[in-house]
Amino acid sequence: MMIRTASLMFSYSLLSWAQLYTGSVVGVVVDPSGGVVQGAEVRLTDIDRDTRSTAKTDGEGRYLFRSLPPGNYSLKVNAPDLVPYDVPSIAVDVNATVTANAYMLVSGQQIDIKVAAEASLVSEDATISQTLTRELINDLPLVNRNPFDLAFLAPGVSQAPSSTR
Repeated sequence: MMIRTASLMFSYSLLSWAQLYTGSVVGVVVDPSGGVVQGAEVRLTDIDRDTRSTAKTDGEGRYLFRSLPPGNYSLKVNAPDLVPYDVPSIAVDVNATVTANAYMLVSGQQIDIKVAAEASLVSEDATISQTLTRELINDLPLVNRNPFDLAFLAPGVSQAPSSTR
């Protein structure tokens, strides 16, 4: 019985390590000719918490913001001789990678662009995740008040047939 309890505890600890509670924003900055923009300054602002992160694009025009807490973000891209690019709202979910590419215009062309569409969610893996709010957790009836029972609310999670509680 003690070995079974120890193996269950070990299994739960492995499951907790496998959980990611952050998301990522990635993208490529492109000029009007389709070429990549190196060294562009990309600023990501967490709208809910009013925090800012900055990055520079690499030699292939790519940028990456990882380990972001879930929430609403805005993105601004600045590069010399190009019109600043703005994405006012990007929703980052748990364990999600959001792609937000920036298509820059030459600064001589004075065109105001407002992006009103949501950023597309590109999933590069087949993971399934679920976010539970504090209110939902508090309102759920948990047998034995075991917080690990919340894992069974996620899609695709089930208890092994031979295991008991």
